[in-house]
Amino acid sequence: MTSRELAATLERGTVAPVYLVIGDDDAGKDEVVASLTGLVDEDLRGFNVERFTAGDARPDDVVFAARTRPMLGERRVVVFAHIERLFKGRKKLAEMEDEDGAEDSAPPDPGGLESYIANPEPSNVLVLVATDVNRSTKLGKALAKLAATVECDGFNTDGFSGAQTALREAMQFAADRVKAAGKRIDAPALTALVERAGPDIMRLRKDIDTLVLFVGDAKAITEQDVRLVVGAAQQFDDWAVTNAIAAGDAAAALRHVQLMIENGSSPFQMLGQLGWWVRTKMMQVAPSRVAAAVRALFLADAASKLGRDPQVVLERLVLELCGPARRAAGPSGTARQRFTPQRGR
Repeated sequence: MTSRELAATLERGTVAPVYLVIGDDDAGKDEVVASLTGLVDEDLRGFNVERFTAGDARPDDVVFAARTRPMLGERRVVVFAHIERLFKGRKKLAEMEDEDGAEDSAPPDPGGLESYIANPEPSNVLVLVATDVNRSTKLGKALAKLAATVECDGFNTDGFSGAQTALREAMQFAADRVKAAGKRIDAPALTALVERAGPDIMRLRKDIDTLVLFVGDAKAITEQDVRLVVGAAQQFDDWAVTNAIAAGDAAAALRHVQLMIENGSSPFQMLGQLGWWVRTKMMQVAPSRVAAAVRALFLADAASKLGRDPQVVLERLVLELCGPARRAAGPSGTARQRFTPQRGR
């Protein structure tokens, strides 16, 4: 589940006895842990919240704490951080056993964590925090099967339509976080904010916090606030340019070209990528435009070798690749002329 889904289950009063909070987003994991320790009344947290770190504390001490009944209150929360350290040195041994034809098992888990996960204390909550776990071990399999897993990995752009899904998740995340800060944000400001952070959830979280401080007592965050405070935009989808070209949308393609260049992409590298896409993929999405696209590539290559501005060459190539119906649409609606390489003076 996501942190948002976790918040919804906690609001409904549904609490699992064991949580695995996993991922690379450390700030996100900290927020999840805070929401779980918040299940204990603030006045009782000194008695009923305990924190341990793998490598500094023994797992059997964690199990003992998790088995201890709550004092005064109704619930006890035990946090065991960096449990990925428990799998150090165990993964290799498990792989060796697999190669030798032995049963798929890892060394006995220290401190009886596996046993506790199988039979947890119903009045308590054990929160295990890690960047990742070895799911081939007994402990990893027990966690996958029995623990409620909260993933804190940011926005995943992999897979089919991954960028679009990540964009929707980022928009929802930003809207929720701004609302939680007691502010409003309109659609243009929200779009500008998310475009600038791209799929980087840590940057998005930081940008929102900065904006909240910047607007002070103002009730709303505007698009102007975003443009004043937040840095250059990031790219959500590495294939956004070619996707826009396939759709014949010149304005979108040029906008994404500009984003990629602002983020450090080389126009020469992008020309090479477009060449590969035309040669290998364009026949599948726009077969009627392949012949013209190959000619446009040839002309763009010749122009770049004659020392023309590589960004101008790239933008004009994009317009040509988008097809005759879209060639006149520049990034701001201005007409662009077809180009032909000319010899330098």
